[in-house]
Amino acid sequence: MTRPYRLAVLALLAGAAGCSDRPDQAPTAPPEAAGPVAPAATPAGHIQRAAQERLARRMALALADPGFRTYVQDALDRSPVREHKLHLQRLMGLPDHRVLQAMARASREPESAVESDARSATPLEFYMPVAAHRAAWNGGDELLVATARADHEAPLAFDLRGNRRLLSADAPPTTPVLAVVPVETDFDAPGDVALMTAEEGGGGGGTGGTTQPSGLYMTYSHFVDDFEGYRDNGTELSVGSLWASFPLP
Repeated sequence: MTRPYRLAVLALLAGAAGCSDRPDQAPTAPPEAAGPVAPAATPAGHIQRAAQERLARRMALALADPGFRTYVQDALDRSPVREHKLHLQRLMGLPDHRVLQAMARASREPESAVESDARSATPLEFYMPVAAHRAAWNGGDELLVATARADHEAPLAFDLRGNRRLLSADAPPTTPVLAVVPVETDFDAPGDVALMTAEEGGGGGGTGGTTQPSGLYMTYSHFVDDFEGYRDNGTELSVGSLWASFPLP
């Protein structure tokens, strides 16, 4: 290398070193070492959904027993709540523990596991949302147990062997469906607790001998929009009322 060329290279190196030492230019920080990634916390909604689906499947398995189907059909028929709804966790918590025991036995799980899911799930109601299904079902084993949480969600259903299948969100199947969905009913309203009173030893079906307090009650209402649930052709339907306005095929 010639002397003039060496001097030029040294000058360039000196200039670069001087630029890197300028106080107004912060040095580049070395990249941080990648540490272990903390697992994402499971949202409460995911826990509730999983518990709800397990409860629905256990109920389907329990309904394979003819005697238990008769028991459930009778309880639904005697419910004074609109659409003959039952509060699932309250039904499971009755003193005889018949529902809890049937669900645990059918799924071959301890009762404590079933109770744990009942506590983890959001409050649930249990009923046949389609009027034609309620009229047609005679307690037979042609039956599905379905569950859904989100607006316009395709319901997940279980047959009485516990097999899964997805149903249409837009129309019900021809097979009668019992729905396990989040509570949208006031089960503590006057007259709505009669079934629980009867089941706990208050006597016969129907109103169970309870006396409704005197006062003014609304016996009929009509809402153009309730602003809850999913919209179909301009009509609002809540998840719990899935398929209620659709005719059977």
